[in-house]
Amino acid sequence: MAKTPFLTTLLLMMTIETVRACFLEPTIDVFVVRNISSDSIPLTVHCFSGNDDLGNHTLYGNEYFHWSFCLNVIPNTKFFCHVWWGSKTQQFVAYDQKAFLNRPMNGWLARDDGIYLTHKYKFQNSVKVFDWE
Repeated sequence: MAKTPFLTTLLLMMTIETVRACFLEPTIDVFVVRNISSDSIPLTVHCFSGNDDLGNHTLYGNEYFHWSFCLNVIPNTKFFCHVWWGSKTQQFVAYDQKAFLNRPMNGWLARDDGIYLTHKYKFQNSVKVFDWE
């Protein structure tokens, strides 16, 4: 019987810590956008972290895949993505939490010539980061 108050207190502290982390830290948005001129070949996206597998997503036209999350109190959130477009492929770190300077918007654009990154919600001023392999 003595264990019940301890477990209840522990669960309450864990819940408060989770809520506090989301309350004190900004929400992070990550987008993978199909920005390819041809509509004939879909873009396949698979993103995951050490805790979450976001599954495979098939994008046509200018569709996008989006997810959002709250930062961890300990800065260890890291998401990876693998994208395929026909015979072309690329893997990249879509988000890597730092102790400071965490950008709330991370937009990855798959284009005909490679993968671009922007931190603007309207997807402007993107910079080419990777060529297709």
